Amino acid sequence: MPVCYYCGKRESLPALRHRTSVYRKIDSSLGIGILGIKRTTKYYEKEVEVERCVECYKEHKKANKPALLYSLFILVVSGAIAYLIALRIYIAVISGIAGAILTMIFYFAFIYRRHLKSIGIRDQYEIDAYPQIRELLDNGWSLMKP
Repeated sequence: MPVCYYCGKRESLPALRHRTSVYRKIDSSLGIGILGIKRTTKYYEKEVEVERCVECYKEHKKANKPALLYSLFILVVSGAIAYLIALRIYIAVISGIAGAILTMIFYFAFIYRRHLKSIGIRDQYEIDAYPQIRELLDNGWSLMKP
């Protein structure tokens, strides 16, 4: 049985594999659309499955719940504070949304990644070193659409 890529210790389960797509640009051309000139890019898309075990799947799945709770809390608090200071609802809404987005960025960039490193698991999207994906990336494929 294959070993989990994310922890490198436990046995992988086929049903829990992380599926991701890689892309390769075929060509790009300019054309005329309804709103003027537009660029059309054609690409190949290939789906790759990354081996994952039950524990890593659970850890990756539970990552979104704290981020959502923190963001909702910051949305309400920063929106309320902004409204009390500015007395304008649109400033409160913009401040709340900006605070929530920054909270999610901070959570995933620092807190969640530090937690995963402490328990010895890679992030779900740290797949550049996976052998199949590394081979495709070396041959001109990309993880983002061209």
